[in-house]
Amino acid sequence: MAGRPLKYIDAFKNLDDKDVYSPAKIARLHVDTLKNLSEDERKELLRRMRHTFSRFRKSHGFENTGDGTVELKGQSPVIAWFGYRWKEAAGIYDSSTKKS
Repeated sequence: MAGRPLKYIDAFKNLDDKDVYSPAKIARLHVDTLKNLSEDERKELLRRMRHTFSRFRKSHGFENTGDGTVELKGQSPVIAWFGYRWKEAAGIYDSSTKKS
């Protein structure tokens, strides 16, 4: 991957290839696995990750129409992309493990 390495690349590793993910969904899934965060630290990390993933998807040319939508509690449906797209863009996708 060219440029600065993605700071939160670990968040992509456990994404299901066939499920769709928005930047906010990925951030929530990852932050929920972290322990010992205060509520303020959790909110700040979620905000940073959402912004980082939004910039990441734009800079890697993800289509604006997405592959589907996700609904997170308290939010309107938002566009989302398959897990394998996020992994491919991050350079961690192994096509030999792709689920048909």
